[in-house]
Amino acid sequence: MLDLRKELGAALAGTTWDIEGILHVDGTVTGLPTESRVVTEIIQSLVLGRVTAWAKRAGHVFTVNESFGRGYPDADLLLDGRLIAVEVKSARVIKDDRISPMTLGTYNGYFLEPDSKKLRRGTRCYNEAGWK
Repeated sequence: MLDLRKELGAALAGTTWDIEGILHVDGTVTGLPTESRVVTEIIQSLVLGRVTAWAKRAGHVFTVNESFGRGYPDADLLLDGRLIAVEVKSARVIKDDRISPMTLGTYNGYFLEPDSKKLRRGTRCYNEAGWK
């Protein structure tokens, strides 16, 4: 049986923040907006790109759902006949031993009504058969 935590940890090892800003067509770089959602989308893109490369090398089916943002899930991983929902989350460091709070999803959406695709751009229900 594949140790998914170990495999993903190895796939993401060495991932660093190497983003300087927004590159304009004239070559100038503007700093990133302070909106946390922008940072989350960048992290999501970096992580999903590395996991996609890992899945391809390992022969797994990994599908990134192109509706980044409020869609659920961020990606699907078909592994050993099981469908696994992949969500990328981010948090800010508050102190060396504390991070900012995170949510796993909206309580008025996937957890309250787990058999519906309530949120816009949801590709699957939270309770869909096969999710692990």
